[in-house]
Amino acid sequence: MNDILDITGKQIIENVRDLTIYKIDKVITGEVKSEQAQCIYQGLSNIDAKDKKAIKNLILLTVDSSIHNLLCLMEESDDIDISFASSEETIPKLSEESDGFAGELYTEDGWIERFSQYPTLYK
Repeated sequence: MNDILDITGKQIIENVRDLTIYKIDKVITGEVKSEQAQCIYQGLSNIDAKDKKAIKNLILLTVDSSIHNLLCLMEESDDIDISFASSEETIPKLSEESDGFAGELYTEDGWIERFSQYPTLYK
């Protein structure tokens, strides 16, 4: 795999996907004390574990779909993309480094599997 794609993927997974899931998990468990979070927590307080698992899986699907759609937009758009810059190299359109930018998320070699602390499905 391309090192630049891996660096980018790791950042996306850790700082977008995992951070979002972590924060939502904290809302579901009642640890976030904002009014909005507590309202959500109260609304979920009377549902059983099976339904909570279904909601968590829906959250995973929603987060992953959002990242997927953003990566597709970057790949297909001439106006929006991620660039990469380091002391050794600059790449103005990072999606061109991949033969399927959004596809970098998936498979056993994908960004989610390699870099995420959360599964793609709660079982």
